Amino acid sequence: IIPVLFNKISGNEDRLNGSIDIGVNFNWNDVVEFSPSYSPSFRKSHYSNNLFSTRNVQTQKLNAEMVVRAPQKMVWETNLFYSKLNDASNLFPAEQVYWNAAISYLFLKEDKGQIKLAIYDILNKNNNVTSTINGNAVIENRTNVLGRYLMLTFNYDLRSLVGADKKPKLEKETIFKF
Repeated sequence: IIPVLFNKISGNEDRLNGSIDIGVNFNWNDVVEFSPSYSPSFRKSHYSNNLFSTRNVQTQKLNAEMVVRAPQKMVWETNLFYSKLNDASNLFPAEQVYWNAAISYLFLKEDKGQIKLAIYDILNKNNNVTSTINGNAVIENRTNVLGRYLMLTFNYDLRSLVGADKKPKLEKETIFKF
């Protein structure tokens, strides 16, 4: 129970929060990786004073990442993220979709060099909207973010210079970290 005071009106807030993350990772011989996940969450606030309205915010997030290492020395990656907010105002979209993709070419001795061309926010829909409940208010935030863009990078694996001759884990080889 949380005390609430707004414009000299007082009451108590009972707040209930919950979330769960469900995901599966599939790896076929280090050639194809597929990692979908689903994360529903909710936040409900009920007030002892009827002048404050009950708030119920639900968010659903779906993420899917796929990596294909074929043909030899080529790595194809894509990541799709979908989010839906049930209590969004008319000022912001309730749904968000982001799609990123990249292609990499591995070269040099032991594939230590990598040239990668990535495109971020292919659909140009990145709006970065969040919604939270605080007291008797639903607070929606929108942050300015960089829209669709291309990035060409070169990476060189320095691990062998420090004595680590082990092959890196696959999750470190992906380009998208969200």
